[in-house]
Amino acid sequence: LPPKSTRTELQDVVYDAAARIRTAIGLGRTDEALELADEIRANAEKLSTYREPLALAAEVLAGAGRLDGVEELAEAALAHPTDAGAAYLDQIEGLLASGRGEHEQAATSFGVFVAAAADAGYPLVELRGRGLRAGAWAAAGRLDEAAAELRAVVDEADRAGARAIAGDLRRTAAELDIELPPAPDEPRPEAREAAVMPQGERLVTSLFADVRGYSELGESLAPSALAERVAMLYRLARVAVERRGGIIDKFAGDAVMATFNVAGTSTEHTVAALDAALSLRDRAAMIELPLGIGIAVGPGVVGRGVGDDNIAVTGEATNLAARLQAQAGAGEILLSAEGNRRAADWLVDHGMETTREQLELKGFAEPQVVHRLAARSAVGMASR
Repeated sequence: LPPKSTRTELQDVVYDAAARIRTAIGLGRTDEALELADEIRANAEKLSTYREPLALAAEVLAGAGRLDGVEELAEAALAHPTDAGAAYLDQIEGLLASGRGEHEQAATSFGVFVAAAADAGYPLVELRGRGLRAGAWAAAGRLDEAAAELRAVVDEADRAGARAIAGDLRRTAAELDIELPPAPDEPRPEAREAAVMPQGERLVTSLFADVRGYSELGESLAPSALAERVAMLYRLARVAVERRGGIIDKFAGDAVMATFNVAGTSTEHTVAALDAALSLRDRAAMIELPLGIGIAVGPGVVGRGVGDDNIAVTGEATNLAARLQAQAGAGEILLSAEGNRRAADWLVDHGMETTREQLELKGFAEPQVVHRLAARSAVGMASR
């Protein structure tokens, strides 16, 4: 972030407030976050039509017990009605209600905020709003609902890679004495370890992902914008895969190929691949790149790629995963029969169901039994 002294006008606060405040909170610099919130409060009249900075400042001030400051922000927003970001006013009013002990009213206001974020297609804002609503439910004595919602939201945040949000929610749950699953492990260096492993055959899980409607995107976006979006997909894929112990075999245009268990030491490689696929699918959706994904388990031959530190995996699993990916619709994940068998318990634990099918696939003499995991809009909505 550039030094605050480089700001040339007040409107610059609009652009950097979220990054500065969230960073300060994440680093435990409460005084710095309050200073930034006070800057917004002091200029609330001038910034009144920029609802998100006002709501962000209200969140910090409410956390510090300064309801007078939250009231100032609400009054400034009410005095200057606007349709842009109007639901942030519901967030501010929810924070005010919580501070006054009106927890059911707070939950209602946060619910309006959550619905608006979902309708607008802002998943990270929606996750934060659901966390606020869960806190209001807990304060109102609705602990079972609060616990269920926090578990669901943390799971979605973890899968989306929204680590700051997941961390905030885990702290909220700890304060409420609500037990949550542990945070995912940090990225593991298996990809680097793979460079010195012996070559040979392994039982691997292969993952193929490809953007759906890529040609249409190319017609609607400028080439530079499309290239930037695909570059972001590559970064998301590398994080999702390597964090779970897999390696990226290659990127090809709008497609990603990854392999799990190249070292031959894992027994949970299929679950790791599925978890990576869900994370990548959800995060890619946030940048409007709908993915179709195929996952297959089977023998793979691990060998050297172009360079000494590059691994190439070939074999039945990679071929099948590629064919399954081609049959997956936007947001869908197709698992081979063995892949589904190995991940069945994990799927049940996470409230997900697959549909069994038989498909004729190029390169395979017999019809293949596959299991289709529907797009996110049809999966796990009960957790909302």
